[in-house]
Amino acid sequence: MLIKDSLTHEFLVRDNHPILPDDGLDHTQCHIDRLHASARARTKAPYQPKVKPQKLTR
Repeated sequence: MLIKDSLTHEFLVRDNHPILPDDGLDHTQCHIDRLHASARARTKAPYQPKVKPQKLTR
């Protein structure tokens, strides 16, 4: 992450987060499903298994 200093206009580099290797999978549907899980719980919808990440097609 780059942070620009307002006085000196220099960039500070912060590496305080771990960089995980790319697993080559698309996790978008997993994140969207997690967002909708609470709505399913409130409406008492039947159980749905977790969505699995898809392989990226390049």
